Amino acid sequence: MAIQLSPKEQELLDVIPTDGSKISSRDLLPKIYGDDQPFNAKPILVGRLKSLSRKLEAMGHGQRLMRTELRGPHPMEVWLVPKP
Repeated sequence: MAIQLSPKEQELLDVIPTDGSKISSRDLLPKIYGDDQPFNAKPILVGRLKSLSRKLEAMGHGQRLMRTELRGPHPMEVWLVPKP
């Protein structure tokens, strides 16, 4: 069975810069939800990023999703790097 990205995971992958520059979770939230963010948008985003990272690895995608560690209320940064 082939691994596929969900529509929201694909949307998230589309807004992460592909040039290696970092983007914070605070900047990703409005790009994903616009002005209608749910109360628990940050935990949803963190879970979606973890799932996206695992799926990209399993699919053998040409890029790898990197992220900084969670630091409480501080935003996480994510970026894509080419896979060696």
